[in-house]
Amino acid sequence: MKIRNSMTFSGITDMNTLEDCRREIDAFDEAILAMLALRFRACAAIARYKRDRGIPMLQPARAAAVVLRIRRLASEYGIGADLAEGLYTLIMAESCRLGEEIIAANGSTDRATHAATL
Repeated sequence: MKIRNSMTFSGITDMNTLEDCRREIDAFDEAILAMLALRFRACAAIARYKRDRGIPMLQPARAAAVVLRIRRLASEYGIGADLAEGLYTLIMAESCRLGEEIIAANGSTDRATHAATL
């Protein structure tokens, strides 16, 4: 999936109002949440895969690799690496929490599986 440079911000010009710019920000916020929902769906699939094969949810080497990648990408996008790492620490913690719920459910339908696949 290629996201880079697919979204742009028109900025405030004589043709734009503050409300136009706020509508753009609202659209970006919605896109961020939509992508986050997709990420959690993928994490739920991974949790089911791990559950079915007896693999522990937490993989410290993978988590460390994700953080390094996120810090690099943040720099490429002009976003503070510390900010990006902090956000992803929260995202990964929630992913692991949902994954642990799925693994603990051991195949039964549970709230985490349902919520992560909506």
